[in-house]
Amino acid sequence: MKVLLFGGRGYMGEWFRQIFPDAVLPSADIADCQGVAEVLDHEKPDIVINAAAKTGRPNIDWCEDHKRETLHSNVTGPLVLLDECLKRDLYWVHLSSGCIYQGDNGGKGFAESDPPNFFGSFYSKTKAWADQILKDFPVLVLRLRMPFDDTRSERSLINKLLKYRRVLDVKNSFTYLPDFIDVAHTLIKKRRTGVFNVVNGGIVSPYEVMEMYKKFVQKDHEFERLTLDQLPEVAKAGRSNCVLSTEKLKREGITLPDVHQRLEEVMRKLSEK
Repeated sequence: MKVLLFGGRGYMGEWFRQIFPDAVLPSADIADCQGVAEVLDHEKPDIVINAAAKTGRPNIDWCEDHKRETLHSNVTGPLVLLDECLKRDLYWVHLSSGCIYQGDNGGKGFAESDPPNFFGSFYSKTKAWADQILKDFPVLVLRLRMPFDDTRSERSLINKLLKYRRVLDVKNSFTYLPDFIDVAHTLIKKRRTGVFNVVNGGIVSPYEVMEMYKKFVQKDHEFERLTLDQLPEVAKAGRSNCVLSTEKLKREGITLPDVHQRLEEVMRKLSEK
């Protein structure tokens, strides 16, 4: 089985390489029709995975000032891949995000079929646009939220939060990346298509995450609580704060561990390191 992994050298790409260590890592721009076509025809993969996207550094505020680049990677690129993979009848996987929602949908969380209701940042708009197009085609779309792990990667949510003096105290769904990659592997082996929310059970706020960090890892770490009303004081773009439903995933026989359990495991590992 030959896997073609776009964005294979990025943060999420590295995780996919753990389950597909022999994956081909093309350098082609996913928004370049000719480049993508040449790679697909030359490599003739069984599976195509798209882990390439613009999320902005240090955060999504970057996307507000780089809209063309963000649109290029997050919308044009997936549509090019869709067209070229459909032409060749190729099975492919796209990484999406739950940041297209706001709220908890009356306590039940947002299902994969719920339309987006958050457009407060350009990044979220691009993810929603691509998401809503791809859902009508035979593509496996995996949504994750606030990904974290026990590494020191600057892309892990915990390490992002460490850089902020004020941390938002609004509950969200979170994704522990080792759990995510296990789920992705399972769904890929089953050749599933459609949209799947892949988040851990339970909800937690970024502020609570930092409280755990202070308890288990660095007792002298200082930070302040930030409310949703205060968010415009520190962020250029709005932020999605949402809860995702995992009922569809459970119907596949998959239930992820509670986020609090995973966070405590991660904090203990970080403490040891």
